[in-house]
Amino acid sequence: MLFLIITNALDAFWPLLLRQGLDQLEQREPLSTLARTCLIFLTFMVGLALTRYGWRRYFGEFHTFAAETLRQKIFTHLNGLGGSFFQKTSVGELMSLMTTDVQSFRQAIGPGFLIFADGVIIIIFVLPIMIYLNPSWTWKTLIALPLLPFLIWKVMRLIHSTYKIQQDRFAELTGFCHETVGGIRVLKGFAREENRSTEFKDLNNKYIKAANKNALVDSFFAPVMEFGVASGSVILLFVSMSDVLSGAVSIGTFVAYHRYIQKMVWPMTALGFGLSFFQKGLASFSRIKEILTSESDVVDHGQREIQEFESLEFKNVSFRYPGSEHWILKNVSFRLERGQSLAIVGPIGAGKSTLFHILTRLFPLEKGEVLINGMPWTELSLTSLRNIVRLVPQDPFYTAAQCRRISPLRAT
Repeated sequence: MLFLIITNALDAFWPLLLRQGLDQLEQREPLSTLARTCLIFLTFMVGLALTRYGWRRYFGEFHTFAAETLRQKIFTHLNGLGGSFFQKTSVGELMSLMTTDVQSFRQAIGPGFLIFADGVIIIIFVLPIMIYLNPSWTWKTLIALPLLPFLIWKVMRLIHSTYKIQQDRFAELTGFCHETVGGIRVLKGFAREENRSTEFKDLNNKYIKAANKNALVDSFFAPVMEFGVASGSVILLFVSMSDVLSGAVSIGTFVAYHRYIQKMVWPMTALGFGLSFFQKGLASFSRIKEILTSESDVVDHGQREIQEFESLEFKNVSFRYPGSEHWILKNVSFRLERGQSLAIVGPIGAGKSTLFHILTRLFPLEKGEVLINGMPWTELSLTSLRNIVRLVPQDPFYTAAQCRRISPLRAT
């Protein structure tokens, strides 16, 4: 921020040096005087280059680090949620959240905040100088500015709603792609490729329509932002004509003042773009906040640790998935001592996998009790429980790193 303030201060004052140099030429002052003004002007430009490098570098580090921290926070939070959360939330929605929404949030607190602050600081520096040069010209050339806040507010509301719809459509599209790729063998086995392609086309068209609608609203920014201030250049030609021709105002003052009008185009545009980034960031953060504030239905309050397995007991365990009235398990009881084995058989949907999901506490237990080494498994920390219970699913999951380690073993 310090670099940004210094940059805008230097950028606000160099047109005065241009005014001074033009006046010196008009008055035919000695070359040494003009050279001194040019040297000061060059010093300003070098300072501008250095300070611009400073704020670009440090702002870039800031919002990149913030996005990385938020992404890690979301990932850690997702790892701590129970199985029922992932039943009602699609993978595509979570992928969109971790990528697109985090990126939108980063742009809001990074480029968005930077652009907005840049515009405000420029106004603070430039507007007083314009009033100092000619108060009458100032209010006449900037007369259209009071209309801009109202127009900005209207466009912002539209952007917020259309961007949120766009992100929702994108999440649906991502989820559909994930499901299709994950179940590609089943789809090919039942010859459902054409049907899935039709569904994908429909979802893709919905996303395109939502994105185009958001782009249409967003495209109003440049015309709305620039019209009010760009019209000041035309007004300046009329209001300054008599002063310049009569010699009451020098050519240097006119040129410098026109430069300041051009500089006022960017702050108005910057305020609009900054607010646009904020609206998109708020829409994304509302989705992120919804995930981060969601609580797991499997609370890790256990404090006890176990090192070795001695016994496992299910006592009248009954279970149904959240939101369902159908009992998957009903009054299941058994006991296993160390060294014993138990085979559980049944048709698809009988609850075999559910039994192990309960054992590893992926879902909360509504009725019954599970004891490990004679103590309720809720008294164990989740880390200790899942370190001692090994679950080998029917469909194994390997990370890329694990695949690289496994492949050479298979080859030998």
